[in-house]
Amino acid sequence: MSQVGNHLKPMNIGDVLDYSVEAFKQNFKGIVLLSLILYIPWTVLYSIIVNVLVDNNLADVFNIYRDLFNGVFSPEMADRYLTDAPLINSTMASLLSMLQMVYSITFKLVLNAAVIKMIYGYAISGEVKVNSLTDVKTLIKESFKFMPKMMGNAVIFVLILATAYIVSISVAVLFVIAPVMMVLTLYLPPVLLAVTIVFLIIFVVLGVLFAMGFFAVKLIFGAHIIVIEDKSVSESIRRSFNLTKGKFWHIAFSGIFALMLYYLFNSLLIGATMIVAVVNNTLYIIVNAFSQMCSAIAEPFILVFITILFINMKIQKEGLDLEIKMRKLIENEKARYGESVNG
Repeated sequence: MSQVGNHLKPMNIGDVLDYSVEAFKQNFKGIVLLSLILYIPWTVLYSIIVNVLVDNNLADVFNIYRDLFNGVFSPEMADRYLTDAPLINSTMASLLSMLQMVYSITFKLVLNAAVIKMIYGYAISGEVKVNSLTDVKTLIKESFKFMPKMMGNAVIFVLILATAYIVSISVAVLFVIAPVMMVLTLYLPPVLLAVTIVFLIIFVVLGVLFAMGFFAVKLIFGAHIIVIEDKSVSESIRRSFNLTKGKFWHIAFSGIFALMLYYLFNSLLIGATMIVAVVNNTLYIIVNAFSQMCSAIAEPFILVFITILFINMKIQKEGLDLEIKMRKLIENEKARYGESVNG
């Protein structure tokens, strides 16, 4: 399926996944080059600094378990492992967190814009257009102009999700406290009381997750609309709401499926580095930096998937596939007409 643009059609979740994997494979060179310039250097540097200067806390936890199994563990050793970190470590950790946040709302957004632009162009034309370092540099320059609007979109996205979280928690507390107090006055058997409280807690958690998930789905295409359609931040939010109307569950299940695949891969990498942490701290730092690099290369797959999902919504709701076919027919007719005139 090298010519994706020639086969655009309404897709189900499986089709979106297939198209996404194909698009990721075909554009893998461009994705790697973009990551090498905009993402991997920071990720590897951040990982090394955290593990070298801020201490390897994960290794300390493993040391606690190791000493516990060897029968030499004591509370004083826990204090040494976890509470005696120098002040400079906590200061460095705070500084790195601030730098990570700054990176996330600057260069990371440029990377996102570049990936969106590259994958959308490939899906529409059916051709890989980013094949060299020169192409990547050109793409990055073009993507920088979207950074201010992408920053605005990211801030509003976080604010809306935070508001949804706070409001849903507040509503849950109001509606759950009364039932809990009522249950406590019924003098139920301990087991039934525990089951009831657990059920209410699960109900609250699911309510909060649904509230945040609803707005996450509704705002999922904001960045794509900014990059592809060059809309303002406010227009991108309104358009994203309209584009996802009536497609909530399709988008939600598609997104969950893609995230599960990515985090399964990520979990395998993390599990491998955790095992190495028990063996040797220096080896852990090296392996962890390598796993972070692999994770950084794989991370754009989520963005590729959302881009194909965005294209699918435009096909289903706006007839993008028909528009592209008509455009190609017109181009072919113009080419034939030009040949006949020249002939």
